[in-house]
Amino acid sequence: MNWKSILALGAASAAALWSQTPSMHPRPNMHDYRVQAKVVGATLAAAVLSPAEVRSTFTLDLASKGYTVVEVAFYPDPGNLRISPEDFTLRLTGDKSAEMRPVAPSVIARALGKKSPSQIPSIKSPVEISTTNTIGYETYPTYDQSGRPRQSGGVVTGAGVGVGTGVGGGGRAPDRIPDNDRESIEAELANRSLQEDTISQPTAGFLYFRNSNSKKKDAAYELQYAPNSDSAPVTPVKLVIPKL
Repeated sequence: MNWKSILALGAASAAALWSQTPSMHPRPNMHDYRVQAKVVGATLAAAVLSPAEVRSTFTLDLASKGYTVVEVAFYPDPGNLRISPEDFTLRLTGDKSAEMRPVAPSVIARALGKKSPSQIPSIKSPVEISTTNTIGYETYPTYDQSGRPRQSGGVVTGAGVGVGTGVGGGGRAPDRIPDNDRESIEAELANRSLQEDTISQPTAGFLYFRNSNSKKKDAAYELQYAPNSDSAPVTPVKLVIPKL
C-alpha cells in the first residue's frame, strides 16, 4: 500500500469516527449563554468564544487565523422548528460595512489546511490503523442575572485515529494524522457546527465568521437571526453580545 492510500484510509477513518460522535448539546440553561432572545418558535441564546476558549475547544487556533466563533443554541417551543446557519449574520455594532455570513467548514479547511506532501517514500511495512475514544470535562463561562461571569462545565467526548506501519512482530505506535490536514479540519469543524435541521429538542452548534476589517476593536458583536419563511415574513432579531 502506498502513502496516498494510507493517508486516504486514515482520513476516511477519522471522518467516520467524527460522524459517529453525537451532535453538540446546548448548555444546561439558556441563561448560561451571554445573551438570550425570544424568536419565532424558540428562545435563542448565544455567546462569542474568547480566543482562549477557541484554543481549548478546537484543534486549530481559529482565533489567531482571523475567525470569530459564535456558539448558538435553540430552546424550542413545543413542536418542530427548522434551523439553518444561513439564517445568521454578524457585524460589529456601529460598523456600516457588509454583514458577515457564516463560513462553511469546507471553505475554512481549504484556506487553512495543508495539502498532502508531494513526495513521501512508499511504505512497504504492514499498515496499522488505531482509534481512540476520549471522555473529559470541559469548562466554559456562564453568566448570572447581573452579567457577571462564572465558570461552569460539562462532560465532553471525542474520537481520534492514528496511522502507522508495523516494525517487526510487535510494530510501533501509530503516527497521528496531522492536526492541520484538510480532511481532519473539515471533519472537526463540521461536526461541531450548527446543522441545518428540523428540531424539537434543545440544540446547539458553532458558527464561524471571518473577522471584520473594522477598526472598532472594542465594539460589541451584533448577531442577527432572520429565518426564511414560506408563509409570512419574519422580523429579524438582533442579539448584541458584548466583548469579553
